[in-house]
Amino acid sequence: MFKAERIHTLPADKKTLFDASGLKQQIEGRYQYTEYSFNYYDTYHEGAYQDFRWVVFHQNMPVLALMATRKGGELGYFHFPGRFFECGDRELVKSAWKFFLTWLDRQIDTEFIHSLRVYEHPQISLQYLQSQTTRISRSSMIDLTLSETTLKANLRKSYKSLVNWGARSMKLHCMDAGNAKMEGFSKFKEFHQEVAGRITRSEASWEVQFKMIKDDQAFLVMGYLEEQLVSANLVLFGRKEVFYGVGVNNRELMKEGKPVSHYPLWYSILESKRRGFLYFDMNEVNLHDADAKLNNISLFKLGFASEIRTELESTIIFKDEISKPPQ
Repeated sequence: MFKAERIHTLPADKKTLFDASGLKQQIEGRYQYTEYSFNYYDTYHEGAYQDFRWVVFHQNMPVLALMATRKGGELGYFHFPGRFFECGDRELVKSAWKFFLTWLDRQIDTEFIHSLRVYEHPQISLQYLQSQTTRISRSSMIDLTLSETTLKANLRKSYKSLVNWGARSMKLHCMDAGNAKMEGFSKFKEFHQEVAGRITRSEASWEVQFKMIKDDQAFLVMGYLEEQLVSANLVLFGRKEVFYGVGVNNRELMKEGKPVSHYPLWYSILESKRRGFLYFDMNEVNLHDADAKLNNISLFKLGFASEIRTELESTIIFKDEISKPPQ
């Protein structure tokens, strides 16, 4: 009645059913779980993680999915927690979970899995509560269904004049599928490396992101001051939400009191709203990090937020980490 299958090796008929399903639409509502996202993170981490994405079918209907990767005996989703998705009536979903948890126990034993890091789900907590620890994850979110007037009213008071300064002083260019050129994208890459002071990731990872733009899965906003590139934001698409993927700004100008970061990000938010997305996800914020730079980045993001999304991350220890497959 139920069967678990790897998403990346689905036979053609099952893949067609999965791609057209409500479950797939849920999965790809957020950027992090799209195929483009998976390909980017896989490239970024240079194949260090194994694909562990599974879907449970009831006959020909996809009901339950685990979006995860594996590194050694640890399950997560690259450097993020994994996530469960479900779609169907309550009785069917409940039965799918019963099947899946039995299946997962077998995987733990036969595949030498010792831990799972995942966004909390009631069924997982019910099964593994005694082996589970949790932490709170908070993300800075912007509700794009709000009017532009309300979104601007939500800006931190001090940011409004900084956005206005940028609108007066800067010129913006938005690169998308209609005008994507590698020459312009290369300027963004070089600017990122200049600000970072080093090459932070592989050439292949940049190529994946440029392909996202060409395939209408992202846009890039570049801000110029006196013809000099001083700010850039790469915004990545899910079906319903966009993700603030890359933000880079000229730090020397910011030290001089020129707020080159605010207007390009504000424009990016409005452009996402214009394209019909529901939320702008600015990723996790944490004001208690030991790294002062990360705290400042969180403060910057919160200045644009209309709300905070709070989720629980669960880490479940199934068995002692020293358990390994036989050699």
